[in-house]
Amino acid sequence: MSLFNKLFKFLATLIMAINAEASTMDYCPIQPTWSNVYSGSPQVSADITEIDGNTFMLQGNVEILATEHVIKANEANILKDSMDYSGFAKKGSFSNDRIKLSFDDLTIQDSGAEISATNGIMQINGNPLSLTFKTMEKVDDAIELQEVVMSSCINNPAGWQINGSKIEIFENGRGNIYGMQLNIFDHTIMQLPWTPFAASTERLSGFLEPKIQFGSDGVDLSIPYFIVLSDSSDLTIAPRNLASRGMGFESNYRFKTLKHDIEVDGLFLNKDKRLKKLPSLVDKRWSGGIKGNGSIAVIDYEVNWAKASDFLVLQNIPSFVSNIAMNRAPYLLQNVGIVYKNNDLSFALRTEDSQILDPLISRAIAKKPEFEINYVNSWNLIEFNLKALHSNFDVTNQPIHNLEDPTESRRIDRNYLKTELITFQHIHNWDLEIAYSSTLRKYNSSDVTTPENTSINSFSLHASSFLQNQKKNVTLKPFFAFKNTGYDEYGNILMLDDQTRNLYAYDILSDPLFTGKDISLDEQSFIAGFEVFTEERPLLFHGKFAIKKDLEESKLLSRHFIDLTQPKEQLLTDMSWSNGNTFLQLALNYDISESQVRNGELAFQQIIGENIFKIAQHKQNLSNGLSMSPVDFRELSVISTLGGGFQAFLYNSKDIITNKNMDSYVGIGYENCCVVWRILARDKRLIDLDLTSLDDSMIPEDQWKEMISFQNKSRITFEIELKGLMNPSKRIQRLLQYFQE
Repeated sequence: MSLFNKLFKFLATLIMAINAEASTMDYCPIQPTWSNVYSGSPQVSADITEIDGNTFMLQGNVEILATEHVIKANEANILKDSMDYSGFAKKGSFSNDRIKLSFDDLTIQDSGAEISATNGIMQINGNPLSLTFKTMEKVDDAIELQEVVMSSCINNPAGWQINGSKIEIFENGRGNIYGMQLNIFDHTIMQLPWTPFAASTERLSGFLEPKIQFGSDGVDLSIPYFIVLSDSSDLTIAPRNLASRGMGFESNYRFKTLKHDIEVDGLFLNKDKRLKKLPSLVDKRWSGGIKGNGSIAVIDYEVNWAKASDFLVLQNIPSFVSNIAMNRAPYLLQNVGIVYKNNDLSFALRTEDSQILDPLISRAIAKKPEFEINYVNSWNLIEFNLKALHSNFDVTNQPIHNLEDPTESRRIDRNYLKTELITFQHIHNWDLEIAYSSTLRKYNSSDVTTPENTSINSFSLHASSFLQNQKKNVTLKPFFAFKNTGYDEYGNILMLDDQTRNLYAYDILSDPLFTGKDISLDEQSFIAGFEVFTEERPLLFHGKFAIKKDLEESKLLSRHFIDLTQPKEQLLTDMSWSNGNTFLQLALNYDISESQVRNGELAFQQIIGENIFKIAQHKQNLSNGLSMSPVDFRELSVISTLGGGFQAFLYNSKDIITNKNMDSYVGIGYENCCVVWRILARDKRLIDLDLTSLDDSMIPEDQWKEMISFQNKSRITFEIELKGLMNPSKRIQRLLQYFQE
């Protein structure tokens, strides 16, 4: 029988095993805790006590208090010699700070160093697991149970239980199950000769529960091992086998204190068998990263550094343990920086680089290093800001705007100085913010044509007022703004840390077209609009509306960026409206002069009973610096609570222009107080865009379509959580949260 046939038979058995009556018979797991009163020396008491030498024969309400445990029973015989004792008891309980036993028969030696019991139930302090056993032996701090039934919902037919021929529990709280048989809803689901488990809620070294996934890559199996290094650090190592890809491992190291927060992740795969047709990706595949921040003496530091063997590895190989593979960003940052602050003055030293994971994005230029000085001070209602940077760019083999032969370039130095004066005034119910800034740039390089030094001044005025109708709970904030940024001849523009970005409606009062320190967009623009709030519950409304008019055409865009144009007149809106269970959001940038939507986003959400329906559409006609087709795609998600503990969910994103699905999820889940399971089917399809060029350093253009064929895949993921035994799956929870938002 094939793997998928086995999987579907397993899932069918699981679903058919659930019946409506089970949800009404929940026996929810509890987390028992207790504390005992002990005695400095063994003390015995009972309704009837007979003493023969050192032997105590006890009948009725027997209680034995020792230095580290308490025994209660119907009957007991105890041989007591000063501080030591041994004997047996019947029909009672044994408890210490770690475990509690109920038993038919109990034998105790060396004052509790060794005990054995028959026909009982063992509980662990602070853990909802109950272990019913035939026989039990405890020697020092190691426990062995024979013919065991383990569960947190042992009396619930809608729960789970594990039958084991033998279970071992060690001093560190980890355990082994031999001859394991997993039953869910009174049906046998899985049988294994051996598996580890955690018998404590503390941070303990040992094996974690195995991670299993079924998909188009076959069975994906990982068995993590958790190592407690100290009170503030731990390490998880997870050997892994992907049936149709190969063997490897993942790792995650954490270090957390009051002053430091550091996490190191790694992923490795030895020879990916699925990618033999792509020569550039045949070798060992890996990714690693470190992210953290903290302080040492008066110095603050921050690091966000990651690297991968190729740009596909994090999408080909989903992560079980490491966090780097959950990063959906189109690049991996490689940044390290330190900062010293002293009142109004701060100094920063950093290096910045990145690895591009999306071949449609130009590679960023590395800063190695950059030194920054910031000074901020204020006098009365005037604020003074000064920012000075010295940046060394490594531009080896990097594409630079307007640079014909980047392979000949090596390093470029840039000095940047920006001074800014801001004053805040309040005149006749209007708040005024007036700002003046001067930006100086100077470049130096022996390998490339040095651009002209630039000196650009900018003036801006922003005014807003505040009007409120308290009876109707309506607030109106009219505003207007004027901005005048000059132009200086750039000569040969070098876009070193500038990137073009899209103009969205919520960027009404910002400079949205360029981000970085190389370019200042020259403009004379005027913006007028208003912001409105209503809070007449359940009706809530928040909207921002504005018209922006450019008084002069930008010389920078017309001379250096022919493909990037700014509308002469724009209508900008950003609003959200909700009325109980209905929610609507609209963000829009409309070119009045061309009568077209430059970009926008429309989202609608409706809650009906316990069902959530959401649809959103994203439209973009800006090129963003690339010769690409417009972007127009729609997202749909449905989360439906079906009753009886069931929940269904659906997500789909579709390219409207090509009429192709991009990403789809469909699944069903069940949860009661004992068990959670989810079946999630995914189908991902990359859209083959009509590109004029690709970055050959990332992937040759002739391999583009073949790469897409490996990315287009379907996967069925099955996740199960046995409450009280397993931790919730963070990976599936993050995935579900992503398409619900």
